[in-house]
Amino acid sequence: MSAAAVAAVSLKLFAGETALWIIGELKSEEAMDVLIKGAVHKFVNVKRMALSAMAKIGSKKGEAAVLRALEDENPQVVAYAIKALITINPEGHREKIQEIRRNSGNKGICMACDKYLGSAQGLVNRE
Repeated sequence: MSAAAVAAVSLKLFAGETALWIIGELKSEEAMDVLIKGAVHKFVNVKRMALSAMAKIGSKKGEAAVLRALEDENPQVVAYAIKALITINPEGHREKIQEIRRNSGNKGICMACDKYLGSAQGLVNRE
């Protein structure tokens, strides 16, 4: 692939990432289908931006895509998915997050799990 082709692909990818970020900032629930597709994209940055936007929106519509992202091979994607669950369903996946916490040696994933579990515990204490 030529340098120009690589630059064109990079620019297109950057524009896509920026669009996902904007959707999250606008909290545009109407664009959830785009974010769901982004969460399974082949590029890690696109997945992360889509999950981040889903977290900002907090719609249950993205829950299945976020749960799927918990199985991603990239630890950053998994951590973003856990953080998204805090706003999408802060208590419904406690056991799954505890399992991920037990089986992960990744600092970012463990920190995200602790944050999720802390927010879920806060909800339990309020009841």
